[in-house]
Amino acid sequence: MELDTWRRQHNLSAAQLAERLGIDGRNPARTVQRYLKNERTPDRGMIRQIALVTDGAVTDADFPVREREAPASAERVPA
Repeated sequence: MELDTWRRQHNLSAAQLAERLGIDGRNPARTVQRYLKNERTPDRGMIRQIALVTDGAVTDADFPVREREAPASAERVPA
């Protein structure tokens, strides 16, 4: 199930979901909004937290897999 679907079914705002997930910082609701819109993929620890909070309804399989960028040093070709 998508995180946004779960959030709507439980009548939670992004801010309320951020609080349940333990997200803090300058704008926790914005972080959740970025997860909901697939603009940002949660790290493994946050995905575990999401699975706990949603009682397993949302898991890592519900988030898109993103390719990690290679570090700049890996892109250099030795001379």
